[in-house]
Amino acid sequence: MTKKSEGEEDETVRYVILACARGGKAQNRTLNVTSPRPIRKKECKAKINALKAADEKFRLTTFHNIHNYGLSPKKSHFFRCNREVSESVKES
Repeated sequence: MTKKSEGEEDETVRYVILACARGGKAQNRTLNVTSPRPIRKKECKAKINALKAADEKFRLTTFHNIHNYGLSPKKSHFFRCNREVSESVKES
């Protein structure tokens, strides 16, 4: 998941965009042709846009829930948000 937000001068957030980490186009990075790296970008359109209204509450303006690749809950431990390992797991 990628997050983007923009605020005012008084540091209040105006809008928030939460998008799939596989969104967008991949750039060709052929630094080492003998050992190519896999491409993670899939041009996924899944995202949520929220805009702050006049009553200081966020309103959903866009909600696309369809991913264009297979999702597997068994692979959720590979997600970027789960990279931080807690102390209890480190000790075991």
